[in-house]
Amino acid sequence: MITHAPPLTYHALLDRQRQSHGLSYQQLAERAWTTSSYVFRQCRGDARPGYTIVIRLALAMALTLEETDELLQLAGYPPLLEIKAPANGIRPGQQLPAMERE
Repeated sequence: MITHAPPLTYHALLDRQRQSHGLSYQQLAERAWTTSSYVFRQCRGDARPGYTIVIRLALAMALTLEETDELLQLAGYPPLLEIKAPANGIRPGQQLPAMERE
């Protein structure tokens, strides 16, 4: 019988990242300018994360941009790397047209 792992949640990933960085709840809280009880509640799923705290926790653990995006998405927020085409139609990496001099 094949059993499937439950889907990864924000809270599970946050706690996994905290542990993999060797941080206690108190250490992570101090780095993220919050309380250890709030970090504990975040890691246990007892508190809904706000956008700012997700970013602060990611910065406190020095997560990569990709890791931060995964944490944001699991918390229900758009990723930082979401690329939208500019309104002027110029694509990322495309050279801008030269400006004419008057």
